[in-house]
Amino acid sequence: MATISVNSSENIQFVNLDNKLGDDSPRLDVSAGDWQNGDHVESGVVFDVFGNQAPMLTANDARKLSKWLARAADTLDGVKNSEKKHKQRHPRHEEDDEDDFRRY
Repeated sequence: MATISVNSSENIQFVNLDNKLGDDSPRLDVSAGDWQNGDHVESGVVFDVFGNQAPMLTANDARKLSKWLARAADTLDGVKNSEKKHKQRHPRHEEDDEDDFRRY
């Protein structure tokens, strides 16, 4: 099973740690950013897989990768992370009745 060895806003890396393989351990490296493409620059995500076998991600790792990709896509599109808005709590009708009862 793979473990996360790098997790930053620009890069996430999963590695199957196998001491027998050394540096040839299966690895998935995903990078987001701006890439030179001839005479212009493109924003995007690059997937690189290294090793003789593909790294195996657990369901939890796949969820982490999914969340990372969503954040990377938002960053590439220039979408700002919105802070959670504080919703005003409206009193329930039962609470209104209790307040009226206390006033008399």
